[in-house]
Parts: sequence; structure tokens; C-alpha cells
Amino acid sequence: GNPNLKPEKSDNINLGLYYAFSLSKSHNFSFNVNGVYRYSADFIYTRLNNNQDKLILDNRNGVSTWGADAEIRYSYKNWLTAGTTMTYQFLRNLQKYEEGYNAVSPVYLDQMPNIPYLFGNGDINLSFKDVGKKGNNLSLGYNLLYVHAFWLYWPSFGFSDDTKNVVPDQLSHDLNLVYSLAKGRYNIGLEAKNITDEILYDNFSLQKPRRAFYLNLRYFFNKNNKY
Repeated sequence: GNPNLKPEKSDNINLGLYYAFSLSKSHNFSFNVNGVYRYSADFIYTRLNNNQDKLILDNRNGVSTWGADAEIRYSYKNWLTAGTTMTYQFLRNLQKYEEGYNAVSPVYLDQMPNIPYLFGNGDINLSFKDVGKKGNNLSLGYNLLYVHAFWLYWPSFGFSDDTKNVVPDQLSHDLNLVYSLAKGRYNIGLEAKNITDEILYDNFSLQKPRRAFYLNLRYFFNKNNKY
């Protein structure tokens, strides 16, 4: 907790472009591109305390963000969809002076640490109707997640060739299966996370759980099948 935490205020400029078209009744495409500029006063971020043993929330007196994201999606009839999204964001510290320094802060104009700046994902989903019996549907999905290496500490306090100062590249693969019966009254879901058992990290280089499997069972007591 931080009782001195102030609410964040920001000014934003956003610009987006969306375009969709079809090559035929079966092949559909869409493109989405967005750009953003944001200036945040009292920017709220998470940092380690002085003892490096606890995460606390704090304010930075000025952070600018330049960013863009792009998405491409494709669908074939009613049974195949695929897409990919990439995001780039550059967050720069604009707090020129801070407690403990008599001169300009050594991290002034630094890239904000513990925040990924380049990341994306891709997915492919297949849908099949009347599998095994009329009214039973099967969905198969694959997801890819990528996070580019980013700073663990302030860049001015480390060197780019020192791997201890960065969170490394991350790439993971997920699979999922959902089988619905009786027009959706019963649902069985299977999910495999990080199937290649890669070492993944959070924003502070703490290791995430490795490969994992999930089983979800769902039943609707009152299912309206009119729509």
C-alpha cells in the first residue's frame, strides 16, 4: 500500500483506421491499425521497494507514451478464423527531478522499466457443427504469444549486454478444445497452456507457472435455444 498515491491524469490523442473486404462469399479479411500519444501526470506504476523484497505502487511526475498496434484477421466461411496482433509502445520517463538527487535525475528520459514495449499474439480457430450428433458443436483453437525482451531496471543503471538487467524474449503456445452438446446446454473444455514448457516471466522477472492443463465442465440449468 501507498497512502500517498495520487490519481493518474492523462491527455490522449488516438487515431485509428479499419478496413474490411471480401474476395468472395467465403474469404473475408479485415485490417485494423491504431496509433496513440499519451501524456500522463502522476503516472501510476509498480516498482520494487528499497529492500527489493516488495512490490508497491507509486507515481511518476510525467510519462509520455508513443504507441501503435495493428491487427489482421481472416475468416473462411463459418468454420475457420485466424488473426494476428502486434503492439509497440514506448513509455518515457519525463520526471526531471526526484527525491535524493540535487541535479537532474539520472533516469530522466529513460524508457520505463518492467513494462513490455513490443508484444503480439496469433490465433487460429476451427468450428465444426453437428459433430457426433445434430446440435453438438466442436471448436479447436491455437494461440501464440510473443513478448520481446524488455528492461527489468532503469536503462541508465545497466548495460544492454547484461542479461540480468532485462526480462528475456518469451514465446508460448496454447491449445484449446470446446465440445458443446445439446445446442450448448452441456460444455466440455480442454486447455493446454505453454505446451512446449517454455520458461516465462512476469514484468519483474518472476517465473510464471510452466506447462499446465485445464478441464472445464459447464452446464446450463436454463438454456434458451430459440436463437
